[in-house]
Amino acid sequence: EAAAPRRAARQDTRTALILAAERLFSEEGISNVSLRRITQAAGQRNESAIHYHFGSREGVVAAIMELRTLPVDAARRAQAEWRTHTPQARADALLAWYAAVRDAREDLARLLVLEQGKSLAEARGEIDYGAGFLRWFAEEGRRLGGETLASHLPGHALATVRELVGVVACVTPWNFLSAMLARKAAAALAAGCAVVSAPSMETPYSALALVALAEEAGLPAGLLNVVTGDPETIVGRLC
Repeated sequence: EAAAPRRAARQDTRTALILAAERLFSEEGISNVSLRRITQAAGQRNESAIHYHFGSREGVVAAIMELRTLPVDAARRAQAEWRTHTPQARADALLAWYAAVRDAREDLARLLVLEQGKSLAEARGEIDYGAGFLRWFAEEGRRLGGETLASHLPGHALATVRELVGVVACVTPWNFLSAMLARKAAAALAAGCAVVSAPSMETPYSALALVALAEEAGLPAGLLNVVTGDPETIVGRLC
């Protein structure tokens, strides 16, 4: 009976260490953070907690990256079902996302001002710009088809078929944080792909808001994901 509380306590400590390490790595870079600082940030007294749970700094990084593979796994599961939808059904879902973004235009613009520093007028313009990509790719997605080509052989024809490439990693910058996610994600979703987005560590909130709106609009959970943190670590893992 006493074993269960001990296991829970160990898991709580492990979780606290992972969260503390991820925050410090994201803010200062992996090479600049000592194990002592991680343990202190997690409320532990000494570095023995790290060695007990992870063995080394590399063990901490591996544990963090194991957690970060969860969005990729979720995307693969969601894509298996999403790819079976007709292009028309996928287009309707993207248009519902477009409508949700348009309805939330003012809130999204103000969030963008706070985290990126654009003027409110420029922020509104970026939200409109990004929403336009959602609508455009939704309509283009209805026309996803192959081509027939003249053959060099008599009595034959050549044909091409477009197929999805798989889970797409979308790395987006700090300066057009909302529009670039919309542009990249909408193209992938229209083609039947799932998405894992890695926004700039400096401006992650607009991406999180767009994904929340996508799920509210009816896109399946796990289809559009956001991973935040140290860009070198995340992008190296995703790409």
